[in-house]
Amino acid sequence: MLFTNACVSNSICGPSRATILTRKHSHINGKIDNRSPFDTTQVTFPQIFQKNGYQTAMFGKLHFGNNPKGVDDFMILPGQGRYINPSFITKKGDTTITGYATDIITDYTLNLLDKKRDKEKPFLMMYLHKAPHRPWWPSPEKFKEFTKKQFPLPETLFDDYKNRGTAAKAAEMNLLTHMKYGHDSKIRPETIEEMVNVVPETPEFKREFTEPYNKLMKHKRHYMIPF
Repeated sequence: MLFTNACVSNSICGPSRATILTRKHSHINGKIDNRSPFDTTQVTFPQIFQKNGYQTAMFGKLHFGNNPKGVDDFMILPGQGRYINPSFITKKGDTTITGYATDIITDYTLNLLDKKRDKEKPFLMMYLHKAPHRPWWPSPEKFKEFTKKQFPLPETLFDDYKNRGTAAKAAEMNLLTHMKYGHDSKIRPETIEEMVNVVPETPEFKREFTEPYNKLMKHKRHYMIPF
């Protein structure tokens, strides 16, 4: 089935998944934001597929805080999940896998399709990435590539938003005031100290840079050292 004309009724992380799974708008399925609980008594479409003979699987991010229903095999990130050395909830219990979340989720998905799929059955595969969710933490190899480069400043970096619509002015996506310096922009702690009184409007998380950095294998940490 190919959807050529589909609309997103709620683009927030958890609620969007609840809408897709239940086929209901957020005010009906009850998952109106990432904090509200999901009513697990609701029927989800994988349950219907499974009941009708499909082999079903789900790999990646669910953000419901509970195990998915109607899937034969699953490996999902608990909560928001981590980019570096992520933990997963599986049918056999919790596990932590060394590596980068995007690569791991992709590898397990391909493995099921190539080696574990029952070719005699139709199948449903839900392939759910953490990326491109905040904090947009790249793989060590991407850090290695891009921390050594200098990029030209975009023309709109110091935009004053004159003659622009309200949405552009109100969007909280300003690099200086809205992005968490360590968490979002990957500014190293020693550089933030040098910035002294430059503080974003959005409060910083504790250990926003050092925690993911310390999860990297030691031989890859030097990838994240800039010039």
